[in-house]
Amino acid sequence: MNNHINIEIRNGKESLDLRIPNKLTLKSLKRLIAPILFREGIVDNDFYELKVANKSGFFVLPLKDYAIGDGDIFIISHLGEDDNERD
Repeated sequence: MNNHINIEIRNGKESLDLRIPNKLTLKSLKRLIAPILFREGIVDNDFYELKVANKSGFFVLPLKDYAIGDGDIFIISHLGEDDNERD
C-alpha cells in the first residue's frame, strides 16, 4: 500500500506539484504547505482554504479515508476578498 499521494495545488494560473503523506488531514496539509505558499507568493495571508476539485465535503479525517489519491487537484479559495474590496 502506498503511503503517499501526488497532488497539485492551484491558485489561478499558478500551480504547485507535491508528494504528500496520505495520512494528512486537509487542515494539517494547509499548515504544512503554508510556508511554501507564502515564500512563493501564492498567498499573502491566512485567509484561504483548500478545496478538492470535483469533490465536495468537509474533509476532517486523513485524506486516505476519502477517495483522494494521485493526481487530485486542490484549489486555493481566498476568503474575504469581497469584504476587503469594500473597505
